[in-house]
Amino acid sequence: MAPDVLELANQIDRLKSESIQSRADIEKLKEFQNVATTDIKLLQNGQQHTDGLISQLLSRFNDFEAKIFEQFRQMTKDNYSLLQNVTTSGHKERTSAQQAWIGFAKYVIAGTIAAMITYLFTKI
Repeated sequence: MAPDVLELANQIDRLKSESIQSRADIEKLKEFQNVATTDIKLLQNGQQHTDGLISQLLSRFNDFEAKIFEQFRQMTKDNYSLLQNVTTSGHKERTSAQQAWIGFAKYVIAGTIAAMITYLFTKI
């Protein structure tokens, strides 16, 4: 009976040391779980902060995009008005220049006719 008791004592000692080791492993796992939980919470907080920053960035980008398109729209409108003014004023300038040349031509023709009439009357 002594060998069975000795064998049982060895098995009990082995089970006791395995139990102690298992408890130590469980404690390490609990510590790791606590660290992992803390890390997950930190990551979630960081993700929420990042989401907020991305929302602000997208909002600012949308504002910038709206300003750019408004600027392009205004530039197009201004260019159209400028082109219209240039076309209208250019036509007016051409018309007034033509009228000035026609007026000059009238004076030249009238002067030439007056010179011819004067020459004819002085000859007779």
